[in-house]
Amino acid sequence: MSTFWMHGLPGEHPEEHARFLSDQGIRYVVTGPAPAAIYAARSVGLKVYLCSGAFGKGNRPDDLLSVDVNGDRQIWFGSTCPNRPEVREANLRSIAEMAAIEGIEGIFIDGCRFASPASGLEPFFTCFCPVCEEKATRLGFDFPRMKADVTALYRMIVTGEAAAPWAQAVRSPSSLLHFLVNHPGVNDWLRFREVCTTEHLINVKNTIKGTNPELRFAIYIFTPSLSVLVGQNYVALREHLDLFAPMIYRNFPPPDGPACLNRELFDVAGWFEGANEALVMSALSSFFGLPLTTRAEVGRGLPPESVGTEVARARTLLGPGKDLVPILYLDDDRIEASMRAALDNGADGLSFFVYKPELQGKIERAGAFIRAE
Repeated sequence: MSTFWMHGLPGEHPEEHARFLSDQGIRYVVTGPAPAAIYAARSVGLKVYLCSGAFGKGNRPDDLLSVDVNGDRQIWFGSTCPNRPEVREANLRSIAEMAAIEGIEGIFIDGCRFASPASGLEPFFTCFCPVCEEKATRLGFDFPRMKADVTALYRMIVTGEAAAPWAQAVRSPSSLLHFLVNHPGVNDWLRFREVCTTEHLINVKNTIKGTNPELRFAIYIFTPSLSVLVGQNYVALREHLDLFAPMIYRNFPPPDGPACLNRELFDVAGWFEGANEALVMSALSSFFGLPLTTRAEVGRGLPPESVGTEVARARTLLGPGKDLVPILYLDDDRIEASMRAALDNGADGLSFFVYKPELQGKIERAGAFIRAE
């Protein structure tokens, strides 16, 4: 039987909102650690998960930020370098405090990754700080080669030289393969991101389970077509997490949208501005395995079928028996089609981003679908 979730519960009059959600068929809420919200949700039979960030900068000094290929400090998604020990340790302490709160079923982690394309070109091409250099070397990566090859890719993009070989990949995929074979440090960079991300998620799991073994550990994760870019590997993580919630926001509005499927792809397409758009979009369609027409159309939104494609990929990577509850963008004019696409392709349930009182009409539309299931 499918389960239905909502991210967010307003702090003002939470009992009224919790009752409204329950009436719509929502059975789980993901919220902050406010006791009033937890009590309100539980009082109407909702199960509660808390949500934690990972590498938030807060009021920490700028020298904890990631370093790009040009040597400049960059902030992404409000985060520091993911490898800073003091940031990681603070995150684990905060999660241990969350895990000790009574009345919750589990904890979600969000933002446990490296920068994505939608955070900006330079923030994406991180991190090459001294902490990452030391760690990469200790793990057996050739850091100078990694930085040199990633810099080469970055330079191709900013000078416009990357557009031609990328478009050429439509006619001859071997051209892209040729670049990667001759720049193995690019793969090393992506692999390094994955190793570091997986390491922290394992430490988070151990912290949660060590505090309360009954709690479930869940993640808001990039879709399979994007996850490799930010260091999130479904196969590497499936034994360590209890629930996966791919963030499949097919029509997130501009201007910003890190982790949102259409905004990430819109920004990647922007890397090749000035090249033949039809060729570039065709190449990106082949690379990501999604129907991409024009950049402007991608910016407005992907078809609901894309939701089903990403869910099916996630299910294949996770295998049976692992809870898969994709989170969809609630303000979707085709929300029913998006929900159906997810459920028909292996989702165990659906979650929605994000609860706002002004979106109650949208929630009622989703609720009508839920009650008809």
